[in-house]
Amino acid sequence: MDSPYNTYQNKGLPPGPISSPSLKSIEAVLYPADTDYLYYVTKKRRLQHASVRGDVQAASEKHSRERKEREVKRRTRRLATDITARRRLSSGASSPADARRRRQAPGLTFG
Repeated sequence: MDSPYNTYQNKGLPPGPISSPSLKSIEAVLYPADTDYLYYVTKKRRLQHASVRGDVQAASEKHSRERKEREVKRRTRRLATDITARRRLSSGASSPADARRRRQAPGLTFG
């Protein structure tokens, strides 16, 4: 498209703004909602928690605790996967099904 606003074809900034706020955005700034909320926490673009001053510390601690719990679960899953892989390799099994067969019938050769 041939336009001075096409920054793929034209180097530098366009001659004017490339976007502008909506009427609702302007109204929200001019007439803010009457609330005691001081901050909010979002997760994947969804509002999770809005808080007043007294809840700030509690909300921060809750967020940190949940984050640590997720990290522990992630590490536990990774460790379990590593242990399973090591057992499979040490038994000479090439697949989980092969490992099961070796445990069920020791001394037999599967191939």
